[in-house]
Amino acid sequence: MFSDLLSWLAALPKWQMFVAFWAVGVLRGLGYYVVGALVGTRLHDARWSEARGKVQALGARSVVVTWPVYGLAGATQVINGAVRVPIAHFLAALVPLAGLWAVLQTIVGVALIEALMTQAAPYLVALLAVVAALRLAVHWRRRRADMVDARV
Repeated sequence: MFSDLLSWLAALPKWQMFVAFWAVGVLRGLGYYVVGALVGTRLHDARWSEARGKVQALGARSVVVTWPVYGLAGATQVINGAVRVPIAHFLAALVPLAGLWAVLQTIVGVALIEALMTQAAPYLVALLAVVAALRLAVHWRRRRADMVDARV
């Protein structure tokens, strides 16, 4: 089943992969915006107010500034909806960024699919596991150091 899916994906023309990824990026961003527009008036936390102030100061540019940081980008898109950044301004920032995201996903996705379809798949999985373990170790070490610093 998995190999059938990989074969199907590998057979897709690259432009179709790009268009699909671009559409997903735009729809995801708009979804975040709508969620923010729907629930934004109900949140009154101090951190929420601070974030709203920063996004209001930057406007739709906040989408561009936070785009490389996964999680922060989504939160910024929600806040853009909450503070009612004009949708035209939001889309002017989102559409090109979704295109950039789609290019990266297409390149990485094609490389990953091709790697999984070769004999290199077990080595790729092992490499990804090592990278993930190292990333977790660094995260835990930083978190522990922050906790020690907070106690002092």
